Amino acid sequence: MFSNVLLSKWLESLEIFNKKEFKSFLLLVLNSFRRTVFIFAKNFWWLFLLLFLNIYFIGTNFIDSVFFLKINFSSFSFIIFIFINLFLFFYSFLIARPSVEAKNIFYFFSYLNRYWKFFLIVILLLWVAILPGVSIVTLFFLDSENTIKTFFYSFLNGIKFIFYYLPTCLILGLTFGGLQVSIYLFAVYLFSSFYNILVDNIFLCTFLVCFFYLFLFLTWLLSLSAVSIYYVRMKHKDFNLFFK
Repeated sequence: MFSNVLLSKWLESLEIFNKKEFKSFLLLVLNSFRRTVFIFAKNFWWLFLLLFLNIYFIGTNFIDSVFFLKINFSSFSFIIFIFINLFLFFYSFLIARPSVEAKNIFYFFSYLNRYWKFFLIVILLLWVAILPGVSIVTLFFLDSENTIKTFFYSFLNGIKFIFYYLPTCLILGLTFGGLQVSIYLFAVYLFSSFYNILVDNIFLCTFLVCFFYLFLFLTWLLSLSAVSIYYVRMKHKDFNLFFK
């Protein structure tokens, strides 16, 4: 029966938390994270510099927009911030995903024409942020041909992946999501407590914002490394489930 198959898959998904399996998984995740951070620093340091300069010019308005959610979409600087972030998140997938391709400038340019579809994935799946829906669908999409047909198949495979491996997807989503929300809420508390001081000290304001932004981005890369490793593991283990 289908319910028995589903229960079997759920239990199978949790095998990764066995002591021996989890140790191997953790080492793979940390290695992927280290490699991802290195490639990012090597190829996209200039994008972070542009981002930090943009934060400097926005000043405390950035705190209002990002940490207090008083978003001003008419602000040109804030719109630039949004677009830079979308590119950073898009390329974080290209860097973190396991691939035999050399991850150089030619590799990054070759996937640029998929950006608008990635943006669509984010818009459509943002409501299931508690699950790694955007990550799984994007990884399936990047591993397939760049066509409309495979784009929709990526959605179907991503939903199927989360459905069959729901327990582990929930654990990964809640663990890393909880970590990021905790950092974010601490930043909100800090900025609200010292807001008047930060208004008068733009350098301190920029430093603290950049610090928390980098911290949040690094936790995102760590979570993406974990999801990518788990995605590859289960996709190859149950290949026929997705590509019959």
